[in-house]
Amino acid sequence: MVAKSVASWDEKRAVCGNCKHIFLKAQSRIAGYCSVDCHANATYLDTVQQRIRAMRLAANEPTPAEPVVAAAPVTVDGSNSTFADFYTAKLSPGHAVEWSFSAMY
Repeated sequence: MVAKSVASWDEKRAVCGNCKHIFLKAQSRIAGYCSVDCHANATYLDTVQQRIRAMRLAANEPTPAEPVVAAAPVTVDGSNSTFADFYTAKLSPGHAVEWSFSAMY
């Protein structure tokens, strides 16, 4: 008796590259995947894995030491100041208040 290697109908099936389900090749629009959604999901997962690998590599790289810039201390006048020192005499109660309105309707 001669043994057949593979049944003729078996060549019409394939295993999905994402979910590993067996599907009919004639029913799939994308080669290697059972559906467009499965292909999109596999592409998304591949992109996420690449980003995770890139972040791990970036985390393992030593960070270059940034040069420390020493700033000279600034001397400040020791006397305390009040708002009276900022020329606010025009706001005293004896002066008339000028109003200016700009309204657009």
